[in-house]
Amino acid sequence: MRRLLAGWMVVMALVGSLAAGAAVQVMMRGVTVTDAGGAVRLLSGPAVLQVSYTASLMEQDVVIIEPGSF
Repeated sequence: MRRLLAGWMVVMALVGSLAAGAAVQVMMRGVTVTDAGGAVRLLSGPAVLQVSYTASLMEQDVVIIEPGSF
């Protein structure tokens, strides 16, 4: 997997668009990564895995997941 530093202490692990206009984005924070030069970096803060998916980039499809629901 190719990892990209997307911003301050965030790794963009995956960004992609799917057939029919869908898209997905996966970001990580608070984990240890190795950069292109082989240096190990610890992304500060609590460990967070953020997965974003949209069925259509052209239409709003926001759903709120209640805390504790899974």
